[in-house]
Amino acid sequence: MRERYLLPSPGKRRTLRQRSGLAQSDLARLLGVTASAVSRYETGERTPRPEVLHLYLELLGQLESALKDEGPTSLRNATLPRAGGGAPTNAP
Repeated sequence: MRERYLLPSPGKRRTLRQRSGLAQSDLARLLGVTASAVSRYETGERTPRPEVLHLYLELLGQLESALKDEGPTSLRNATLPRAGGGAPTNAP
């Protein structure tokens, strides 16, 4: 599956989430999956389903950009997309 190679390494996925101040349950809610699924994504044990993959890539990109540009505090006011194409939400 080619999409797997577009994702950052499992360790970088975890680091981005942690540095952003998000719990696995926060990211899971945004992706529309369980915290257990996020844990498996971050260990490399599992790859997101195609319908989740695009959103996960977008979220990771936004987290990385926010951390580079302004640091973790910028995420408090960030508008992140939600699973299922619902209205964007502010980061927790």
